[in-house]
Amino acid sequence: MTAAQTHRFLLVTWDGGGNTPPMRAIAATLLDRGHDVRVLGPASRRKSYESLGARFEAYQYAPEHDASAPETDIVRDWEARTPLGAFARMRDNLMFGPAAAFAREVAEAVARDRPAAAVIDYMLTGAAAGARAAAVPAAALVHNVYPLPADGVPPFGMGLPPARGAAGRLRDRVLGQVALRPFAVGLSALNEVRRGMGLPDVRDLGALLDDFAVVLVAVPGEFDLASRAPLPAAVRFVGHLAPPAPEQRWVNPWPPDDERPLVLVSLSTTFMDQRGLAERILDALGDLPVRGLFTLGPALCRDRMSIPDNVVTADFVPHAAVMPSASSVVTHAGLGTVAAALSAGAPLVCMPSGRDQGDNAVRVVEAGAGIRLPARARPAKIRAAIERTLSDAGLRAGAERMREAFVRDAAAAAAAELERLASTGAH
Repeated sequence: MTAAQTHRFLLVTWDGGGNTPPMRAIAATLLDRGHDVRVLGPASRRKSYESLGARFEAYQYAPEHDASAPETDIVRDWEARTPLGAFARMRDNLMFGPAAAFAREVAEAVARDRPAAAVIDYMLTGAAAGARAAAVPAAALVHNVYPLPADGVPPFGMGLPPARGAAGRLRDRVLGQVALRPFAVGLSALNEVRRGMGLPDVRDLGALLDDFAVVLVAVPGEFDLASRAPLPAAVRFVGHLAPPAPEQRWVNPWPPDDERPLVLVSLSTTFMDQRGLAERILDALGDLPVRGLFTLGPALCRDRMSIPDNVVTADFVPHAAVMPSASSVVTHAGLGTVAAALSAGAPLVCMPSGRDQGDNAVRVVEAGAGIRLPARARPAKIRAAIERTLSDAGLRAGAERMREAFVRDAAAAAAAELERLASTGAH
């Protein structure tokens, strides 16, 4: 499909693991519709975008990074001992600390090759300021559930279930202030950059997305609690953004007549110090009459891990190839893995380790599509949770309901919004 009018787009991103697939999906769809796409990001992401046919430019000023290894990770939130400490690392290392560098990146990219519109990862607040100062209409890509404060929605990043009654609403008000406080500290650094560009201050975190003409949230509204709340008119819940993949197959390592259910374990492509969690999950799987497939990714190594006889490990298996065969998925609850499982109607055992994972797990539970356990749960608890996902018809039905929402063509919806933005020039 080709758009009636083609445009030049600038996409600005970083490497956070789960934020890459939705940006790649947008890039691929814009290219498929005949547009010119240039991506600005860390050099570690060059191959993933050039393989789509996009032009790629590596950062000149922003910090180079690669989330697949601890020594090159930009956020390093896995070092924190508390959620507030993790927020502080996200604030200082990505969102606000390098704001001046990201603003300069965008300003110079626009000067080199004037785009009709930009798509910017919403965490890059300096990049958003740079686009606004350059008078380029910009869309925010929110690669997780909607993060800003919204009535009736628990504070983002705390993994809290929805409020039940007056006590719950009081909890949200109090904890919402606590959750926002570490980020508010970063506004002074951002506003110093903005003043230097002739832009007004961002006075509170609820206004962080005001530089954007449209906000694309990469989850279905049926999954996100915030879709029920009054939100700014610019917000669009476009749905799950999955990049195209060549036809991929998974070679089943078990005999064809092995009818034991398949349990897939996936614990993120980025380093989150997940080895202990992996070992406890393996311990749980060893006592179950299942086939276990554990995808290690670049962040885990099987050396010195005890692998049960009924478990096969692999560095990588395409989710799209294996998920339709999975009867249960055990995961850290990163949005990419959650979306892949729900796109196949597979119920989940969610064991969040940080970032937005607790929020994703809450929404899985609210959808009736899975179970949440703490990341420190012992093997017996993990074993019981897996057994329930295999036997509980209600969880399977909840996952199937979500499947209908997650398989919609979100990339086309996002591209249509971006084409309107580029055509009207709104900013």
